[in-house]
Amino acid sequence: MYGKVGMYNASVEFKSATRSIGTDSSGLVFGGGYSLPFTKHVVGKAELSVYNDVKFQTFNAPAGTATSDNIYKLAVGVAYTF
Repeated sequence: MYGKVGMYNASVEFKSATRSIGTDSSGLVFGGGYSLPFTKHVVGKAELSVYNDVKFQTFNAPAGTATSDNIYKLAVGVAYTF
């Protein structure tokens, strides 16, 4: 098992034929995961990360009125180690 804490920098942009909106944000990212060795060189991994207070500009809102929400990322994979 392992944990992680760090910072993120995100840019969210939406473009249509009539309007282009976007916003930037940065903040805390934290999470944890588990690595399970299948063989000497093959490892399975599962991780959950939370990106805290990512700002989004709502399409119908006036410019500069961004809302924020958390983004949750679940990653599952296999790694080969040397």
